[in-house]
Amino acid sequence: MLKRCFAMILILLLFVVGSYLYDKNNKPELVVDSNKDKVSSQVYETIDDISFTPFAEDKTSFMLSDIKAPVIFLHFWASWCAPCQVEIPDILKLADSMDGKLAVIAISIDEDLKKLDKFMKRVKKKLGDDFNVEHVYWVTDTDKKISLDKFGVVRVPETIVVSKDRKMIRKIIGENDWLSDTTKSYIDEALAISASE
Repeated sequence: MLKRCFAMILILLLFVVGSYLYDKNNKPELVVDSNKDKVSSQVYETIDDISFTPFAEDKTSFMLSDIKAPVIFLHFWASWCAPCQVEIPDILKLADSMDGKLAVIAISIDEDLKKLDKFMKRVKKKLGDDFNVEHVYWVTDTDKKISLDKFGVVRVPETIVVSKDRKMIRKIIGENDWLSDTTKSYIDEALAISASE
């Protein structure tokens, strides 16, 4: 019994250390807001252009560079994530209130597209017309080539604030109050950077 407990603790410790090292080595360096710690930096990494696959079958793939809004949120989420579900209405309200200055690319990391489809139908029914917001793009990343491989996203929700020239301005880890003054300050920051590009 003691050996089994020791083995489980060792495995858990290796997993935690491995996760830390993976996150540390694979996440881009930028301004981070984990709703607890804030780290500032004036170095903005430029993102390579990314191809997105829309969730709706009748829509065609598009590139990040096709989005012309001065501020873009790459919002990583999943249908099984409770905080992600809670955030959806406020993200839609925020995007709708920005008059085209903000585009949201809502990137689902769900692997089961049937479950995602059921969830999306429930959300659309619940929100009605409030769901159809211009400049909000619902896309999938089932193979994790964008979320994990490109940005090192291992937990959701997570949002990367991007300027019009694809510079990463800020990363928001965890749930966020999307209608708060703090969020508006992130957008203002990105708008200022976009204006200077």
